[in-house]
Order: sequence, then C-alpha cells, then structure tokens
Amino acid sequence: MKKTLLILLILVVSTFYFGITLKVGVYENPPLSYAEGGKIKGILPDIFNYITKKENINVKYIYLPFSETLDSLENDLVDIVLGAGYTEERNKIFYYNKIPFYINYGKIYTQKNEKINAFFDLKNKKIGVLKKDIFYIGDKGIKKINDEFDLNIKFKEYDTYEEIFEALSKKEIEAGVVNRFAGKLLYKKYNVSETPISFYLINVYLTYHNPELKDLISKIDRELKNLKDTPDSIYYQVINKYTHRSEIPTWVTLLLIVSIIAFILLLFIIWLMEKLIKKRTFELRNQVELSKKQKEEIERLFNSLNEYTKELNVTKEKLANSEKLLKSIIENSMDGILYVDKELNVIFANSIFKYWTKRDFGRDLKEGDNLKDIFKGEDRFFDEFNLALKNEKNFIIEKPIKRLDGSIYWVSNNYYPIYNDKSEIIGAALISRDITELKENEEKLRHFAYYDSLTKIFNRRAGFYFMEELILLSKREKTPVTIGFIDVDNLKTINDKYGHAAGDKALQIIANVIKKHIRKSDIVARYGGDEFFVFLYNCKLEDAKRIEKNIIDELTKISKKENINYSVSFGFVEYNHEETLDSIISKADEVMYENKKKKRISFK
Repeated sequence: MKKTLLILLILVVSTFYFGITLKVGVYENPPLSYAEGGKIKGILPDIFNYITKKENINVKYIYLPFSETLDSLENDLVDIVLGAGYTEERNKIFYYNKIPFYINYGKIYTQKNEKINAFFDLKNKKIGVLKKDIFYIGDKGIKKINDEFDLNIKFKEYDTYEEIFEALSKKEIEAGVVNRFAGKLLYKKYNVSETPISFYLINVYLTYHNPELKDLISKIDRELKNLKDTPDSIYYQVINKYTHRSEIPTWVTLLLIVSIIAFILLLFIIWLMEKLIKKRTFELRNQVELSKKQKEEIERLFNSLNEYTKELNVTKEKLANSEKLLKSIIENSMDGILYVDKELNVIFANSIFKYWTKRDFGRDLKEGDNLKDIFKGEDRFFDEFNLALKNEKNFIIEKPIKRLDGSIYWVSNNYYPIYNDKSEIIGAALISRDITELKENEEKLRHFAYYDSLTKIFNRRAGFYFMEELILLSKREKTPVTIGFIDVDNLKTINDKYGHAAGDKALQIIANVIKKHIRKSDIVARYGGDEFFVFLYNCKLEDAKRIEKNIIDELTKISKKENINYSVSFGFVEYNHEETLDSIISKADEVMYENKKKKRISFK
C-alpha cells in the first residue's frame, strides 16, 4: 500500500514539474527578438531556449506590440516578458530576475545631412519614439530630457523601431530614438545617419508578475550566470552570431574583383597569341620552296606577328602596371593590412603594419614569419585570428594597445576569412585602423557633458544624475546619506574689490578644498554661480560636521596667506530615504541660509 502511494506521489510531482509551460511575451526588437517565418528568433529567445531546454521547461512565445507587453504581463496573459528595462515605476508592479541579460542604452539617429551632435540640437525637432519605450518615458528618457532642458520636442509614437527608421528615410520625422542594438542593425538599411548622442545606460532583465515563479526564475538566473562566466559559452556565441557584421572597405573589394577579372582576361589573350605564333612559325618552317607571293605572304605574316608581339608586350606592361597600382594602394594605405595562412604564417603585410609592429612590439615583421614568434604573449590576438578561421565569419573588434613606451592607442580590427576556388578557408586577413583620435574626441565630449569648465568638478546636471543613482543604492542597502548645500559668503565683494579673475580663482580654491576633504566615493558639484552641493555616501550628520570644520579651517589658513577672506556657509541634512531629491536639497538650502544669517548676526 505504501509503495503504491509513493509511486502515485512521484507521478503527480513529475507531471506537475515537467508539465510547466511558460507563456513568454516578446516584441519586435531586432536583433534582440523578432519574428521570421512564423518563428521567434534573436539573441534573447536563443539564449532563453537554451536555458529552458536544459531546465526541462516548456516555452510558448506570444508575439505582441511593445506597447501591449507590460499590460499583458500585468493582466497575467503572459508569465514572462523578455527584455524589459528596470524603472522605479515598473518595480512597483513587477518582479525582475537578478542577473541582467545584457546592457543597453538609447541612441539617436537622424536624416542624412542633418547636423545633430548634442541634445540642444534637438530643440523644436520632430522626433520618432517607440510607444511606452523606456528610452522614451523612462526615468532618464528623452521625454525627461526634453522637460529638463525645455527643448520643445514634438514626439511621434510608433509601434516598432523599424517604423521609426522607415519614417526617417521618408523624412516624416527629423530624428528617431532607438536602442543601440536595433540602431546598429537597421540604420544602414534605411540610409540614415548615426549621431554621437548616447544616453540612459540600463540593465535588461526577465520581468514577471506572479510571485510563485520566483523559484523557477532563480533556476534561470543560476544557469544564466554560469553562461556569462564562461567566455566560450552559448551566451557569447549567440551574441556574436547576431551582432558581428563584415565591414570590408568597398575600395578593396572592388579593386580585387577588377584586378582578378583583368588578370584572367589578359592570361587568356597571352595564351591565345602564343599559340597563334607557334602555329604560324611551324607552318613557315615547313615550306621549302617559296614563291614570290609566298614570300610576300610570309612578310605580311611576320609583320602581323610583330604587331601581335607589340600588343602582347603592351598587354603585359598593363598587367604589371595594374599589379603595381594595387600594391601601391595597399602599401600606402593608412590602415595596417595583414594576411596569414591557417598556421598564422605571414603571407603579406603592408608597410604601415610592419611599422606598427616595430614601434609597438620592437620586432621586425617579414613574409614567412609566424605571428606566435613575433607577438609572443598576445594570446587574445591569436584567438581573434583563430575565430576568423574557425567560425567563417567577418567581425570587428575595437581594443586598446600598449606601446613599448607605455602609451596607449586604440585600433579597430576587421577580421575576415580568405577562401580558395573550392570555397575552402586557406587563411585570414586583418585590416587594422588607428581610432585613437576618435576615442579621444569621445572622451572630450563626455568630459564637457559632465564637468564645470571653471572649477573642474561635476556640473549641476552630472551631480544630480550621480546623486539619483547613489540614492537608489542607499535605499536598497539602507545606508545613511548626508547632503550639503554650500554658498560662498563674499564672492561679490571679492569681484568688486579685486576683479572677476580673483572671483574665479576664489571659486577654484573653494572647490579644490571641498574636494580635498571628502572621499573619492563622495560627490561635489557646482550648483551654479557661487553655490556648490555635496553628497556624502554612508555618512551621518555628525561626520559631515567634522568635514565642515576641516574645510573651514583650511580656508581660514589660505585666507591669511592670500590676504583675501575666503568664507563659505554650510547646510547639511541627513537623507531619510522617504523624501524626494528636490525636497532634501531645499532643506539643505534652508539650513545653509539659516547658518549664513547667524554668521552675519555674530559678525555684527
């Protein structure tokens, strides 16, 4: 009897466990997820299918417009939504898995010849957005940026990213907001331009509404973590499959095709002419007695042969010139070009690649050398070539390289396999481009966006952005936080008495002293004019008071040395995790003005 009950119990549990079918909501978001031939494909479904198959979980995909995915999840029409970003508003309704599937951010694309390089260039523009997209209505989305900077943007909503690109190509809108994956995949297809504007970096998760799925999601998280921790796992294979694209320069492809066709044609002409010459010569040698007409015919044939010979020499010369031209173009290219066989032996390297090898690794490179002898210890470099040989795919890698003198420069390496006439891989080629200046310009733009040009500390916008991020962290970890508002007491007096240059110097001195007495993990930013604010993470009010005293003491010493009174008023308030950032800043401002008022009364 007991055995029978045990068997029945096992059958019931097995039926319950193996009978689970997850309804998974997906939406048109190539290459992350999309429908093709009645099947759901993309980075997210491929990785999710691998995990659920391994965990014996049945999956049923439900294809929805993006604007309906979260409503369907809230109404339990689907169990899970693949690829949803985290926001405070969504977190009130839904649950998220612990391990993010990938990192994403928003990008702005525009029509050809449209000059858009910063957010202020979007003023009064008509911009396409995806309905309910996080990069549209999220906490740091384009709608919030429009409100903060009063850009007066006219938004037009679409159901898919592809509709946004189609509207751009038809000039129905002036710019479009999409995620970085969809942008890279689609912008060339629709002949639009990518702007340098990137914003709102987010983690993307599995989102679910039913708390009973928590244990199942934990299993998925464990497997996802294992995949992400393993460099050659299916996780990275799938990402490479959908994101790598060949970008062989067009001029190289066209030149190679034209040269090959010309070479084959010229070889045929040479063979035909040589055969004709041999035939004619043989016929002449076999004639013993020649008549006058025959002699004239022979002279004509010899003249004809001479003409053929001249044409043959001209043809050979053209072929040689064509080869010289191709070599000259490759040799004088600003890109480093390298071609190796399957054993990584060098078949060809142009002068710029040889120069880089000598400059950066101190080795002379020549044809016949093996890369493993020249670039000892550069295992990642060998792995990239082996990937091109093994996977038969073109791909691009951007990476920094350290020179012998210790300096760093950036390259964009384009790898692609080389085939013979039997479609067999016989080697791999590399076209390497120095993109250091591009990376430096990106870093300069990033610096201008975040730092105050006078004091070299964060500007107001950057300070508020990082404060918001740290406040969310302090809420999760229940860590004390103190926010301070600082005002220069006598900047107008310094400007009037000593000039505006002295006033600027005063702001720089005060900013440096504040920065010196707080930790690197804390934030100091210029609020505007003669006002600053600080954000002290994991710091209580009494600790902030000690920091205030240290700043005042050092400013007093500098004042005596410079014979100029550098004086500031503080207002510190400890954050209670319930108030908004604006309200706590207002409180700190009020405390600061109360302290300033007391200081004036005391001075009188």
